[in-house]
Amino acid sequence: GHEVVGVDGEPSPEAVRRLDRHIVADLDAGLPPEVTGEFDVVLVADVLEHLRDPGALLQEVQGRLRPGGRVVGSIPNFAHWYPRVRVASGLFDYDARGILDRGHLRFYTRRSFRRLCEGAGYRVVDLDAAGLPVEVFQRGGAGVAGPVLSAIGAVDRVLARLRPTLFAFQFLFELEAQDQPSADAASRSQSAASDEATSLVAEGA
Repeated sequence: GHEVVGVDGEPSPEAVRRLDRHIVADLDAGLPPEVTGEFDVVLVADVLEHLRDPGALLQEVQGRLRPGGRVVGSIPNFAHWYPRVRVASGLFDYDARGILDRGHLRFYTRRSFRRLCEGAGYRVVDLDAAGLPVEVFQRGGAGVAGPVLSAIGAVDRVLARLRPTLFAFQFLFELEAQDQPSADAASRSQSAASDEATSLVAEGA
């Protein structure tokens, strides 16, 4: 079995349908008291950049991980060529969405994000580059836009792999606590403790 608990800043009928438990809370105030127990996986996709103190949340989350547990998620790449061009041109305005989304309070490069995680007591297990999410622009599109955007997306993904600092739109990460036992030992301990996985999903704006 698998239990999934979601925490979001706003009510979401879809989340209520999909999750075992859906909790509405402001993550800037930390994890709500309704979140109890320990988790195998904590998902923070498009969340940390919206918080005033993401390091504090990461530290709190670490105390809720089971042995061998992981934190996975995504973070926008402020070193991407687009913000660089904007800043070099003297334009640091926010956009409706994307890396300079109006809701973003914190901005990270690959290096500064590693420092954030290590400062919060984590080891970065994986940090993969992801290209421009062209599927966002294809929703509801028709005609030539689909093939053209697909081609642009394919080229962008190649560039993101070759030069992640400059072309990665965001980074997909996996973290573990710095004081975790080895992966094999943690796996044995986790299997012995429970056959039922539990996940916490923190949802961004």
